[in-house]
Amino acid sequence: MITEIKNQSDMNDAIAALGQEKALQKQNLAENIGQKMQSLDPANIVKSVVGQVTTKPTLKKSLLFAAAGLASVMVLKKLSGRRSGGKGLLFMALSGVGTMVANKLLAKKATQPLES
Repeated sequence: MITEIKNQSDMNDAIAALGQEKALQKQNLAENIGQKMQSLDPANIVKSVVGQVTTKPTLKKSLLFAAAGLASVMVLKKLSGRRSGGKGLLFMALSGVGTMVANKLLAKKATQPLES
């Protein structure tokens, strides 16, 4: 961009060109900062991580197993009530049965290919 300046008119043109270049750089910087701030937003970080995790088939299966196990335990907790000591044993028994059922269902699903 550096050109030879021979007179006052060339000097004014160079100054105007530098002013335009500075304005363009300032605009690009503002856009880049906005994009970086948006990428650092916690919701976008979670979306990015979940997107990366769910693209890997082995991690999909692991997440499926974990979600099924957690859901079965939560349902069994609600069903058992867990208010008295005797119901604690009921909860443990139901939890074991629920885990076995979930494992059998997931074992059938695991033999089928996952959709990407």
